[in-house]
Amino acid sequence: MKLFRNEVPVFHLLKTFDIMLHEAETFKQKAVYKMPNIRPISDLRNNSNEISEFCRTTREPVFITKNGVGDMVVMSIEMYERQEAQLNLYTKLGEAEIEPSSGSGGADFFEFAKKYRIEANG
Repeated sequence: MKLFRNEVPVFHLLKTFDIMLHEAETFKQKAVYKMPNIRPISDLRNNSNEISEFCRTTREPVFITKNGVGDMVVMSIEMYERQEAQLNLYTKLGEAEIEPSSGSGGADFFEFAKKYRIEANG
């Protein structure tokens, strides 16, 4: 199963996707390292609304610890869906890279890029 009808190099696809993500994530500042927000598990019970608000406004995850050890990560549904879309794209790019000579027809690159641009930008 070939993903694209026209032969488009994978590095071009990755570059296109990176540009799309950059456009979708203009809220993030470049070259600024942000310290992770680490909270104890008791904060989920006592301050769940605060954690939820933090995740939605900053679009950053909150790392939850249990007995001082990392246990889980909480993130907004928007960021989760964005990560899932990115993983889906990379999976399909991997398939396209593996099967370049199969000869079967696939989706047009521009239709594919348009679909994921819309999905990334909401």
